[in-house]
Amino acid sequence: MKLVIVLLLLFVSTHCSASLVIAPAIFEGNVDDFAEVLVIELYNSSLEEIYVEVDIWDLYQQENGQPQLRPAPRRLVLPKNDSLTIAPNAKALLELERAILDQAIYQAAILKTSTKGSKSNLAQAVAVLFIIAQAKEDYGELVNVACLLGESINDSSILVTIKNEGSNHFKTEGLITLTNKNGENIAELNLEKGIILPGATRSFSVQIDDEFVKNNLYWGKLQISLGEKKLTYDLDFSDKEKDQSQGVLK
Repeated sequence: MKLVIVLLLLFVSTHCSASLVIAPAIFEGNVDDFAEVLVIELYNSSLEEIYVEVDIWDLYQQENGQPQLRPAPRRLVLPKNDSLTIAPNAKALLELERAILDQAIYQAAILKTSTKGSKSNLAQAVAVLFIIAQAKEDYGELVNVACLLGESINDSSILVTIKNEGSNHFKTEGLITLTNKNGENIAELNLEKGIILPGATRSFSVQIDDEFVKNNLYWGKLQISLGEKKLTYDLDFSDKEKDQSQGVLK
């Protein structure tokens, strides 16, 4: 079974003298290329002993695409040690074991560092984000396409909302072609490319020209890629109450 592993680092804050270097910074590739236990090297480059606490958090996503972390009720990545003490100018190994080998995992190992006598609110927080995605069919769904008419110049936009109902993340990109009532193309608008995590609903906004709004040219076509799946929808914004997710699928 093919899986993809992506390991990212997020440095949250630094308010103490502790200095922790983590390597490697990124793992990416097929899970068959990695051992079942992933080993991360931690190096204390300071002159003080560092105490490291390890916790596991879930990775999720807001509608604007911003990734977020929250405590994981169920650990799918298991640290062999919940805490480590690293001497000055010394190294230590952090081992992370996958609990279920055939399940996609979107979790993070949070490394909270502190030195002797330092308060917890002054500790350095280092987040290690794991994305383990099973390479299988993408389950993206177009939730809605809305034409948002602003009150000021250049304040109108088209909002495309997509939901990921699968167990794996996928990339999305799209093109909106605006037409007049005769079917003639008058503009092409590119949607921002982005990743949608499992269970997330994400919206993509693209600005439209005032001429499109002023002349009531409310027709168009949306071509969108949800991972490997490519879809085309006919759009008709002349009826403001119409649910565009039910548009004509080509």
